[in-house]
Amino acid sequence: MIPYALELVPPAQAGWSTGLYFGGGGLATAIVPLLLSQLPQSSTAVGVGICVLLLAVF
Repeated sequence: MIPYALELVPPAQAGWSTGLYFGGGGLATAIVPLLLSQLPQSSTAVGVGICVLLLAVF
């Protein structure tokens, strides 16, 4: 998927788009556990379900 996406951007913007791709993945990886740690233990399963739903929609 990354090579296809890099074909669509100008060569001068390839580094910028690669950084946004991996930066966005890293940000999501950091935010989801932070949000889940703020939920009470009883609603952790609900929080995980909501996160999976949001990932599936977007």
